[in-house]
Formats: sequence, C-alpha cells, structure tokens
Amino acid sequence: MRLRFVVLVAAALLIVTGCSESDPSTDADAGADGPPTTTASEEVTSDPPEPSRKDREDDLELRGDWEELGPDGFLELRLGMSQAEALATRRIAIGETVGRCTGFYLAMYGDAQPGPHGYFTTGRGLSVIRAQGQMHTANGVKHGTRHSKVLDSFADLVGSESFMTARASDRAEYYFVFNEGVVSDFGLASAGDPCLVRALRR
Repeated sequence: MRLRFVVLVAAALLIVTGCSESDPSTDADAGADGPPTTTASEEVTSDPPEPSRKDREDDLELRGDWEELGPDGFLELRLGMSQAEALATRRIAIGETVGRCTGFYLAMYGDAQPGPHGYFTTGRGLSVIRAQGQMHTANGVKHGTRHSKVLDSFADLVGSESFMTARASDRAEYYFVFNEGVVSDFGLASAGDPCLVRALRR
C-alpha cells in the first residue's frame, strides 16, 4: 500500500513538471514569427530630404520676388559670369555664336520671347539678359508698362520715345523698347555692351 502511494506521488510530480516546461522548438518558432524588436540605439533615422529646385522656386514665387530682374543679374545669374559659371547654375542652355556674341536661353522660360534670352560677349562674360515672362524691375516696370510710368520710375532715363536706357547699378543698365506707348521689350545689360545691339534686333 505504501509503495503504491509513493508511485502515485512520483507520477503526479512528473505531470506537473512536464506542464511547466516549454518546448524549445516552440519558443524558437514563436521568436521567428513574431515582430522584430529594435532598441533605441538601433532605430533608423534619416535627414529630411533637400528641397528640389522646383520647390525652392515655388517658395520664391510665393514671396513674390523671384522674377525681379536686376540690378546685376537674375536669380543666380550675374553679369560678367563666364559661360562655365552660368552653365553651372543649370539655368541656361547655350545657343549660337555670331561674332563676339553667344546667345543663351533661360531653361525655365522656353520660348517666351523669340530669339535668345540673352548673350555672352567675348572677353566680358554674361552681358545681356532679356526680360521673359513676368520679369520686372525693382520698381515694377515690366512688359506692357506704359511709357509714362517708366518715366516716373527712373530719373536718369536717356533716349527717345521708342528706346531708352536707365542706370541699374554701377556697371549695368536697363534698356526699354516701346511700341504704341508701352514696353514691348526690356532687359538688363552691361553698360555699353556691343551685344545689346544684337538683342534689339530680335
């Protein structure tokens, strides 16, 4: 009788011990199928993306100043830049060369105006920027501005009713072409630049 009681106790202990132990393979499977865990030191972080060129231009457009022409250039383009420097801004494409004048086109404007959008002059670098689209001077003169407003906007205008120039900076001048009393063409040029004449023929 005592032997039978000992056997029953031993069997009960084996059952309890077996229930409390887990199958190693089951634990491994659970770890494989469960979600991966990361510690704070393992978290993946990245810097915010740089704004694209279009985003930067959109931001400038919202501020209302990105199409201002002058007093020494337009956006990153500056009078006197070499062709290599201007190309590095990714704003232009080079056109044909006639004599000392090499035309260029502003990539963002396509064919807004016939002919080149500006010129490089041999020995002088970027020398003429013809106004495109809604480009304007600091005081608001643009395509379509009346002759009288241009007169009021610049105190040092010289020329005639059809063509005038005004000082933009120490080394640059604005030029204005008038047709039927309004600005039909205008731009920024290095003072006395010979390629301005070619720009006016377009």
